[in-house]
Amino acid sequence: MLAGPGAKGQLPKEVTQLKVDCTANVLFFLHTFNTSGQWRPAKPTDSGPVVLKYVVHYADGQKAEIPVRLHDGIDHWIVRNPAGLRNAAVAWSARFPGDSSEEEAVVYQFSWINPHPEQVIQSIDMSYGPEGEKFGAPVLLAVTAGVTP
Repeated sequence: MLAGPGAKGQLPKEVTQLKVDCTANVLFFLHTFNTSGQWRPAKPTDSGPVVLKYVVHYADGQKAEIPVRLHDGIDHWIVRNPAGLRNAAVAWSARFPGDSSEEEAVVYQFSWINPHPEQVIQSIDMSYGPEGEKFGAPVLLAVTAGVTP
């Protein structure tokens, strides 16, 4: 979890050099968001703000930025009826024991197709998007590298 609104404890503002050291056709990010500010679209076609970004670093020095938008690739970790987003699936959800609110904790799976599957992914960085801190704090639980034959 990154330091920010609603985050408790001594947390970093960004995480760099999460070691990967493998090739992959796709990366699966298991993440969620602790929303502290509301975003409402001005028009129905407006996309949510980029609240989180991952940067993939390749062994040959190239890098790729992966923007993650609120209500599209990530959302609040507590919801009443967990449902997939446009670019993320519900990976896990569960009700809170003894709670009658019908709210559930939810974690999303966001996938990214690697444009350079032949290159070794050296590491991944995680940081806020341009407006991310205004809306909450992201939590990354795991990254899985997928390879297709």
